[in-house]
Amino acid sequence: MATLSYANPETRIANLSSEDAYLIGLFDGEGSISVLLDEYAGRNQSYVCCRLGMADRRPVALLQKRFGGKIILDVRPTPHLTLFVWYAYGSHARPLLAILQQHSLIKHEQAAIAIRAIELLEASKARRKKPRIGTGCIPPDELLERRSLTQRVKALNRAS
Repeated sequence: MATLSYANPETRIANLSSEDAYLIGLFDGEGSISVLLDEYAGRNQSYVCCRLGMADRRPVALLQKRFGGKIILDVRPTPHLTLFVWYAYGSHARPLLAILQQHSLIKHEQAAIAIRAIELLEASKARRKKPRIGTGCIPPDELLERRSLTQRVKALNRAS
């Protein structure tokens, strides 16, 4: 993966609309990118998720309008803690991830890793559509890569 230079951040957003620049900055500071691998009972399930929760619906609605996804209301015990949460899973998160990979100051590496995880998931889905030979399990090398991607995003999220 190529190392990106952010010596002059203004050049990173020069060709963006003000709306995209706002959303990238908002997500860069407040959003989260997760690459998860659940391993249980001999089964492995991976997924990629992008989320952003805000008390004000307007920024979340703008994110949904621009990148798709869904909004849920996360009601907490006290009214001031109620959040509007935007999320997108898997390939639905790809439009946001692609622009974050190119223009984000903080989450560009998480976005690149998440895009790679989506590529693996899509390849796995394509394999499942073909007649199965053997057990139909995830190939061991792919499982190792999925585990590695998960750990890398977790480490980056802890550091930021």
